[in-house]
Amino acid sequence: MSDSQYTSSSSKWQFAWIRQKTVIPVAMVAIAITSLIVRPWNLQPQLGWWQAMDPILSMTTLAVALLVWWGEVTESWEQSLPRMLRVEFVYKGQAILVCENAPLLSEADSRALAQQIGMQMNEGKPLALLPFVEQLFSKIECTSNGSVQRYEIRMTLKELPEAMRVRHEKQPNDCKVWRVVKGIPQESFESTVRSAK
Repeated sequence: MSDSQYTSSSSKWQFAWIRQKTVIPVAMVAIAITSLIVRPWNLQPQLGWWQAMDPILSMTTLAVALLVWWGEVTESWEQSLPRMLRVEFVYKGQAILVCENAPLLSEADSRALAQQIGMQMNEGKPLALLPFVEQLFSKIECTSNGSVQRYEIRMTLKELPEAMRVRHEKQPNDCKVWRVVKGIPQESFESTVRSAK
């Protein structure tokens, strides 16, 4: 198990404990009592197969209920994580504008936020975009400040943004990059950022 998986599981257990302080101990006590009463392989000769199966079915039902509960805890935990967006604006297969770590309220807002970021990176002028947005991935990442849910989308430009035209003539491989740190974008130009195929 990698460190990030371990941290993710640890973070889920902490979240589960905070949200479900009574459910966890009750479930553990129920499992312990059932295990003591049932005792695996305690099949007496007088019992029919259905009587022997009853405790096994009960334990299976409990296990399924616990798995469903764990799934709900995982979903709630994921929904509680801060969301970060990386948006990439691509022109002819090359990343031209990239913004990293933009705070995102919900996944549904990603397209609107990306368009707003693009306009701000283009000195307040709207971008000429193709209507298709490519959602690259959504993943949970463990950082030094805790777990975050990262989203990445790619938008394709019909033409070079006005803010990059002059620079692109001189430095055709340059890409304008914003890295958001504590809500403030830090701008740089890099020639190594390429669109992932």
